[in-house]
Amino acid sequence: MLEVRKAVGNWLGRRRAASVPFESAALGFARVCEDERDGLIAILRDFAQNGASFVVPWADLPRMVAMSERDKIVHQAVAESKAVSPGAILSVMNRLAASGVLGAEAKTRRAKEAASEHKRLAELHAVLLLQLLGTGGVTMADLLADPSGKPAQAALADAAANLGIKRADIYRRTGELSHLLLPVGFKAPGYTVAAGWLRLLHNEVAALPAALLERAATAHAEAAGGLRAIAAASSQATRTSGVVLAVVDRAMLDIRATLRRWEAELPALTKAVERLSWSLDPWADTVRLTDAALRGPPGDLAAQLALLRATLPAEGEEAGAD
Repeated sequence: MLEVRKAVGNWLGRRRAASVPFESAALGFARVCEDERDGLIAILRDFAQNGASFVVPWADLPRMVAMSERDKIVHQAVAESKAVSPGAILSVMNRLAASGVLGAEAKTRRAKEAASEHKRLAELHAVLLLQLLGTGGVTMADLLADPSGKPAQAALADAAANLGIKRADIYRRTGELSHLLLPVGFKAPGYTVAAGWLRLLHNEVAALPAALLERAATAHAEAAGGLRAIAAASSQATRTSGVVLAVVDRAMLDIRATLRRWEAELPALTKAVERLSWSLDPWADTVRLTDAALRGPPGDLAAQLALLRATLPAEGEEAGAD
């Protein structure tokens, strides 16, 4: 088992692979990445729940593993879209759910998520504009003092003049920022900004070590070793994601500089959010399954942890290394 994992790790090197949300147990930790020879390949971690990892051409996956009808649809959509990043996989899943091919329940859930995202997008855009105007000393009370909206228009005109750009550019750039920040959210003093799913996942992973080390203090040796290993891996993951979140938040707090240097800042922030999604991508299932293991029968804990350790990101992978 160790030899297989080592061979897979050496073969992949520092290449990145995105998680694919299959429902079949044998594909519970399946990932996809590009390959020069086979186009797309599947990396199966904890295959058959024995801790082993295997690499197979993506096209051969249905012949190797029995798939549900849903999984067949997901497999084909990933192949057609050549989705090999967390963002691309998410887009594929959202598109499939919205179309109804994954069932009525998934379609309804996706419609609710889309409505919530639309609302959050408008809120983010408004807060970004308020954040910008606030750097010029304009308060919410100033803006509400005249219901005609003239104070807001004047404040935006002043901000545009100060930045050396058109007022329309301010609205366009903050709009692009709100789309980019939707999965993250940001921290701004004086404003309540809903955290995006990536920040929420970061917080969940960051909370793991304390719970795991507390349990390790009273667990028997075999289970304690597994608990400490997962705690160390989760700490490493959140060191990376925490740094990226801090970069994003600093850019929003200094929003004037961000908007002024837009041509350079937008690509940098886009790369930061992509790095954040790569660093956290392997952890959604790990958090859920670790919690289930901790709540399960104590006698099963060591075995469950051993399987979870087999699915932890390889060195360099969780950091989203290029």
